[in-house]
Amino acid sequence: MFPQQDFNQNGSPPPSFFAFDRALSCFVTILLGCFFTACSPAGHEALEETFEHDYPMMPNGIVRIRNIDGSINIYGSDQPEVHLEVIKRAYTRKRLDTIRTSISEKPESISIESVIPKKSMWDFSDRSGTIEYALTIPQRATVEQLETSNGEIIIEGMRGPKINVRLGNGRVLVRDSFCNLGLTIRHGALTMVYSWWEQAKFSVEASIHQGNTFLFMPGHATFHLMAETGTGKIGADFTPFEGRDGEEPRKIDKVVGTDPAVAFRIQTVDGNIQVSEQNP
Repeated sequence: MFPQQDFNQNGSPPPSFFAFDRALSCFVTILLGCFFTACSPAGHEALEETFEHDYPMMPNGIVRIRNIDGSINIYGSDQPEVHLEVIKRAYTRKRLDTIRTSISEKPESISIESVIPKKSMWDFSDRSGTIEYALTIPQRATVEQLETSNGEIIIEGMRGPKINVRLGNGRVLVRDSFCNLGLTIRHGALTMVYSWWEQAKFSVEASIHQGNTFLFMPGHATFHLMAETGTGKIGADFTPFEGRDGEEPRKIDKVVGTDPAVAFRIQTVDGNIQVSEQNP
């Protein structure tokens, strides 16, 4: 998914260090072999536990969810409740039993947090463990925190005041969500898809350190696009053919349609930005 880097050691060690280097290499080889054997036992399938529950929630309630390793899927609904599904996985029963989900809920809010004990680099016991969340929540709820360190985040059918997203490594998919969005991604792709267009006022603020951004819009959409990339390029289908000079810019500030109420501000340090028209 991400570009790989090659780490090359420049220069040769002095002859007096050859014996030490060979001994150190043997030690590291044995150490890594023990480490990977403990983390991912060969031939062992991951153990799995599931949990499912419904929580009453006000239509304009507040949702907070923080994960460490694993996906988070959020789906908007017209029901005044939160339907939560949790799947946790690990390679050993002992490790699975140490992984848990902390839930604090009341009618006006719900907070969900993964608790996965950290392991020292010298602890060769099982380090595995992921938790996946799928939530159906009131579509006009505020999502104050939606965060995972490693995994995938999906947001679909939301129309609330605000959603704040933070991702370490993975990807974010936003589908048909007409609401204010704040997205911060360290490494990974951002895809936003609008299958239709609604006359709503909202803004999207996206900051990506490394990764590509894809925005798919219907042909009749009206919006203000402000996008900038440090090292990549920007492609926009909504630019008239006569206005294209053959070179893809690194910065664009363009209004599509008349009097748009929607603004997209996308900034990436290292990555491309593509805005494509659906059903042109």
